[in-house]
Amino acid sequence: MMLPGMADDTRGILRKKRCAACGAAFDCFAGGCWCDDVPLTDEMRGSLQKEFAGCLCAACLRERARSPIIQEHP
Repeated sequence: MMLPGMADDTRGILRKKRCAACGAAFDCFAGGCWCDDVPLTDEMRGSLQKEFAGCLCAACLRERARSPIIQEHP
């Protein structure tokens, strides 16, 4: 059963989300999403999970992936 705001796609289930950092709308393909290609260490991922309750858009996630603050303070 599909939930509202979800659709099938070859990459996975499409979810419409809002960025937890900036509020921008973006598409999430759980189980094959674009965010899987953003290089994050386990420490960076843990830091982001502590700071934000939800997913980030491509721009915010890539910006934070390049941030030395997150890299130095897991």
